[in-house]
Amino acid sequence: MIHPLLTDNPHCLRLLRSAQVAFPVTDSPWDDLAEGLGLSRGELEAAYSVLLDEGLIDGLWLEPNPVYPFCLERLAASAAPPPPDGALRWRGASGGRHLASRLWLSEPEEAQGFDGTEVRSVQWFKAGFLPDLTLPEGENLLAAAQDRSMSVEGQPPEDPDFTEDHQAIWKELAAPLALPAGEDPWAAVAARTDLSPDRARRGVMENIVAKRARRLALRPVLARLGWRGTGLACWTLTAEDAPKAAAALARCAGVGDVCLRQSLSTWPSNLCALFLGREAGTGLAAAEAASAKWGRKITAWYDLELT
Repeated sequence: MIHPLLTDNPHCLRLLRSAQVAFPVTDSPWDDLAEGLGLSRGELEAAYSVLLDEGLIDGLWLEPNPVYPFCLERLAASAAPPPPDGALRWRGASGGRHLASRLWLSEPEEAQGFDGTEVRSVQWFKAGFLPDLTLPEGENLLAAAQDRSMSVEGQPPEDPDFTEDHQAIWKELAAPLALPAGEDPWAAVAARTDLSPDRARRGVMENIVAKRARRLALRPVLARLGWRGTGLACWTLTAEDAPKAAAALARCAGVGDVCLRQSLSTWPSNLCALFLGREAGTGLAAAEAASAKWGRKITAWYDLELT
């Protein structure tokens, strides 16, 4: 069931639909966002406070790009919950097995401390996920995606200009910042990084332009918003079939984080994808429908609680 705030409070829905895509990286972000949404500053701050207080968003984040060379992404699987180190992109648990997609900067010491299986990403076809908040009557997760911003084409270039300033900003905002309504985000980042507010704002934009991060945005908590059919589907396919299946999944609107991964004895699947189902069972049904088109079966399905 979708959270009633998305049906009963048009200001909350308008804010979430817009700001989960992008939060203004400007000198006056709250004023610019209010103007863009056709709201007063007071209406905007009230809607934001409700979303934050109700736990429907967990803050403002600079969404890391897991494809970029400096990122170290792992799918962590363990019998115990993963530790909170690194940027936690999503997490979940199913049948006593915990999963989490985590990111670090590419420094080996930052990837230590996890007792379990860490599955490397090999090739991304779609990085991230963008839930459809238009609230249609039904949902078709395999419909063609209109937004192609998450699609991955080619390999990103090397990045010699990833400075200490950029790294500090990336580390600070890779985990959501629970910013109080109306507070200057650049002053908040500056206070945590020893940068000036103006340098913090410019550094955020430079990280986005260089594609080290996908966007600055509000991060929705999908489990709280009512997404109950979301999960990670995993397949074990041939080296020839896996890229074809991944490319097909990446074109689907209700599918995210499509990735080829290393195959291990403890993790035999080489293709994984998130299915963003609202109602219980809809994500799994869509994954099975996609599998049927290939004449294959899912290797594993994990119900997820998306952060």
